[in-house]
Amino acid sequence: LSTIFLVYTDILILGKFVDLEFVGFYRTAATVAVIFASFLTLTSVLYPIFAQVNQKKVKGIFDILLYYLFIFSIPLTFGVFIFSKQIILILFGSSYLPATIILLGLSLLIVILPAGELFIALLNSKGKSKLTGQVMFYASLLNIVLDLILIYFSLRFFKEPIYAAFGVGIATVISRLFIFFSLAVISKREFNIKIKSSFITKPFIASCIMLIFLFLFSRF
Repeated sequence: LSTIFLVYTDILILGKFVDLEFVGFYRTAATVAVIFASFLTLTSVLYPIFAQVNQKKVKGIFDILLYYLFIFSIPLTFGVFIFSKQIILILFGSSYLPATIILLGLSLLIVILPAGELFIALLNSKGKSKLTGQVMFYASLLNIVLDLILIYFSLRFFKEPIYAAFGVGIATVISRLFIFFSLAVISKREFNIKIKSSFITKPFIASCIMLIFLFLFSRF
């Protein structure tokens, strides 16, 4: 719901500055990114699990969930990034191909959105919903400010409305990063939960290798 709110805020603000055609391109790219991210978002399932286990066990369960989340989400992000043009073409047709550049930026949501929702499920299940609410509020304000700034500079320096839509997408990604890191800090303070670097580096390296093979394969 938080991401949908940010996206609709983006659409409303973007619509004040560019033609509806470009708002449609943004909506298309955002829809694709959110759909892929939703495959890995299991908040409703995880909430009762976190609520039932004690604080000693919750750290181990959370580490396992976060580890496997990154294993799936990071390669998926790479895949959407690489094949963004083909995805838009297959799902929406050639008339929506300008949405490709927006999807390139929004593809990062496939990693950070489910991870952020995992922290939200943990904190809310442990009675920390006030803290998550505060983070979401500040993230919403940040998103609005970044929307206005990036739209202004995009239209001023690049002159093309599609770059304003891309800027709005980057604003959403930054806002979700703010949510993710803020909740990670709170979770570390409240439950001593830390994000191990290996959780990210191993899937990232594997994804880079996959990218190299795909590049070499496409050459033949």
